[in-house]
Amino acid sequence: MEEKTCPCCSGKLFKSCCKIYVTGMAYPLDPGSLTRSRHVAELLGCKEYIKDTWHPETFPGVDKININNVQWLDLKIINIFGGENEAVVYVKKTYLENNCEHYVDNNLLFIKLDGRLVFYYSLE
Repeated sequence: MEEKTCPCCSGKLFKSCCKIYVTGMAYPLDPGSLTRSRHVAELLGCKEYIKDTWHPETFPGVDKININNVQWLDLKIINIFGGENEAVVYVKKTYLENNCEHYVDNNLLFIKLDGRLVFYYSLE
């Protein structure tokens, strides 16, 4: 995986993009990097990373994290709103199901907890 393009769709190599986040070597400092790295964690099955970046008030439990149920094809960050303590990231994701491409777009709310942004919930 290290020599391949990062699955977050940044165009960078995995080893110089999301690897440091999903392996726990660093924590993303901005909502865009956090969104991309959480997407990669879903693709790679990194449940601990997803748990560590999810607010405890809304975290459903490790057994309820949906991983690898869908074949994600693309992630696009359309816009990021907010400031230092709260941010909303508007994303569009493409996935494959029954040989058909489908699209999901939603706003992801991140809030600051103990000095770092964490996922709170999806604003549908």
